Amino acid sequence: MADESEINHMANQEFSKFVEPYKIQYPLLSNKKIYRTYVSATHGEPMPIDEIMSEDIKNELSDEEKNKIGIILSDNEGYYSIAGLTMLIITAANGQIDEWIRRNEENVENAFKNGYGEEWMRSRLSFNLIKSKDLLAKWKIEEWKKVIQIGNKLKCMQFDNLNQIYSNKIIKGNHNEL
Repeated sequence: MADESEINHMANQEFSKFVEPYKIQYPLLSNKKIYRTYVSATHGEPMPIDEIMSEDIKNELSDEEKNKIGIILSDNEGYYSIAGLTMLIITAANGQIDEWIRRNEENVENAFKNGYGEEWMRSRLSFNLIKSKDLLAKWKIEEWKKVIQIGNKLKCMQFDNLNQIYSNKIIKGNHNEL
């Protein structure tokens, strides 16, 4: 893989098709590129799982489950993130997506008013876990376990997409394009 970034970009474009139906169901997402959906917590730090979960949930989850959730929610690299897509799917299923979108829009506008922000911020949806702990406090144990299930499925899809793109290039004899 001579140019991993190009392969990742192509995989991300293919992978983004998985969440296109959400644009129809939630019109506010139609102005955003869903594959640029990500999670933010504390920049450059591991996901502070203990800060975003209620005590009841922390007591119900095993250390291994909390670790897996932390890993999935920390995956924020590239044109999309496993964490952001996982949050998109779960919040859509539990009826919170409109509130997360509203808060994101508010955060982006505040950043611009304060002189911070880049235009690209308007085309992505950020699930800010620290600022929205109150929404996460409403989650049940089943939703936290779904983070593991969905996050792992998305990671497998990402890996499969990368393999398929790379294999197709080699099979077609276009490996020099890589």
